[in-house]
Amino acid sequence: MAQTVGHGTGRPWAHLSTEQRERVQQVLREVIRNRQVGPCVQGACGLCGRRDSLRWFEGYAFLTWPDGSPAPMCAECQGVADRRPAPQSVEELRVIGVECATGFAQWGYTAPAAFRCYAEVKGSDGNGYAEPWDYGEGIREFRDQMWTDRPSLAPADRRDEYMRRAQERIAEQTRQIQARQEAAHAAAW
Repeated sequence: MAQTVGHGTGRPWAHLSTEQRERVQQVLREVIRNRQVGPCVQGACGLCGRRDSLRWFEGYAFLTWPDGSPAPMCAECQGVADRRPAPQSVEELRVIGVECATGFAQWGYTAPAAFRCYAEVKGSDGNGYAEPWDYGEGIREFRDQMWTDRPSLAPADRRDEYMRRAQERIAEQTRQIQARQEAAHAAAW
């Protein structure tokens, strides 16, 4: 119960005027609206292709849709970009994209030539995808390769899968090395 001048009013929020209660309700509606995932009016994330995000940010000047209009960045990609020096070119932005897609972050790293941001991909219409980094087979293969090489970077719910893949790859490489060594040893006789 609300208290006014030391006396209970018998009604919740009665200590506020009607205008104050309406303002509290308006602020609450804004807070709820700002905590809901949704699309951006400029389209999907120009970096990862994600359709919905909790917050949207203005993309870099060189991150544009094929028609030249600006492409936004989702909260997740912007969070990674905020930890890095501001990119001066799309090539530098691709390095941030690699980190967003895989978790791999290394100074001096150059993104592979085939790695492209969503806004750069032919046919990117800004509609995006439900899942980030799901706009091309090459991106999915790149991510799988990176996580197989470095299973600790994979999402927690998929880490065991990539640990198994890495162990299988190491076992296969070991078998190949042993076969070559045996063949070389046999040829030496």
